[in-house]
Amino acid sequence: MNEGVIEVNAGPGLRMHMHPLIGKPIDVGSHIIEYLFNNQSNGHIPIISVTGVNGKTTTVNLISYIVMQKYYTGKITSMGMYFNSNMFDKGDCSGYHSTKKILANPKTEFAVLEIARGGILKRGIGYNYADVAILTNIRNGDHIGKNFDNFTIDDLIDVKMVVLKNIKKNGWVVLNANDIHTNKIINKLNEFEITNIILFSISKNDKLISEYILSNKPVLYYDEIQNNIIYIFDNTTKYFECSKYQILEDKIQFQIENVLACIGACLAYGFDIEFINGGLIKYRNDINTNPSRMNKIKYGNSIIIFDYAHNIDSILGLKSFIINNNFNKKIISIAPTGDRDDDVLIKSFNILCETFDYVLFYISEINLRGKTVEYMYNLIFNNVYPNDLKNKIIFIKDEVDAYNKALTILDKNNNDIFIHTTDLDNDSINNLIKKNT
Repeated sequence: MNEGVIEVNAGPGLRMHMHPLIGKPIDVGSHIIEYLFNNQSNGHIPIISVTGVNGKTTTVNLISYIVMQKYYTGKITSMGMYFNSNMFDKGDCSGYHSTKKILANPKTEFAVLEIARGGILKRGIGYNYADVAILTNIRNGDHIGKNFDNFTIDDLIDVKMVVLKNIKKNGWVVLNANDIHTNKIINKLNEFEITNIILFSISKNDKLISEYILSNKPVLYYDEIQNNIIYIFDNTTKYFECSKYQILEDKIQFQIENVLACIGACLAYGFDIEFINGGLIKYRNDINTNPSRMNKIKYGNSIIIFDYAHNIDSILGLKSFIINNNFNKKIISIAPTGDRDDDVLIKSFNILCETFDYVLFYISEINLRGKTVEYMYNLIFNNVYPNDLKNKIIFIKDEVDAYNKALTILDKNNNDIFIHTTDLDNDSINNLIKKNT
């Protein structure tokens, strides 16, 4: 027998072996490293990073759900920090410190990270490079204007570029071809010699998609007629059967974009289509899996949806969903966010009043962010025109009362819809439903 155990130690000292008082030094450290990182592995934890204005959390949840079929997965979002399906921290964890915790955990085999603007500006991204970076969208932007030190769309793009340019050599970037700023972003990536780009689109007819197909560059697009997602690269066309995805049963545009971004990232990393498709078929976009992100529950013949609509583009997304469906009474509850510029808040409420029959304006003390209740009330009521739209607004004192008020308006037998905008976690939403529905 040539082997034996002389000591078992969680943190062994190497000095006595590498620099003995008597005898020949032994390079124990290199043997340990070789054992831990064999097959020429560099010890890097695979990372997929997701940034953008809207859709980040859903995209992260979709990707991580697929990845954790194979790997022990660390995930951060604006809702919390998770290992596989278990939450370890609650709250906004889309920043530097949570990233460090994910990557420091010795069990982590794969990391899927939501990287938000605020975290980047405060401390950075918390890792050296990712395998794949996604930019979901920029569009009209968020956190811009005088309330954010005159932060502009171009400033926002520069901040998001921090995520996109910090990818490994030969890594990939996934971009939304439908976003009006994508050409500018591609040009910026080219300056950093980043050319591995997958474009996705809700339509094959998008100009950028057509250019990429002609150049034999990888694209994903949604075929509305066939209800398929189509992937084209290297003169090969492959299909994802969207009809089997619960998250896409209502064919909501921004959910299609989230799924496209997810598939693009998984393909870029190297997962095969069967593996990706299997995860997406099993995924359920419900209150427990993806809280406050278009969670739909049946209420008789009517529908209640919980969603975190908090800026112009997310509200426009809800408007598109309402227009494309034949609901009777349309109700929404919303708490305005105080640190948005006044013109953004006014525009948001005008869109809501044009779209819904009842707009339940409730106050969240957390969301006031320096504004008073009186200020917010006067801002909205004095700037929604014409008066027949203003008459749709009902002022409610808090979120629970707004939810309860909506239920008195909602008719279970009438094919009505009530969208409750909230950033509550799954436990809080379930409690709200249990106590009040």
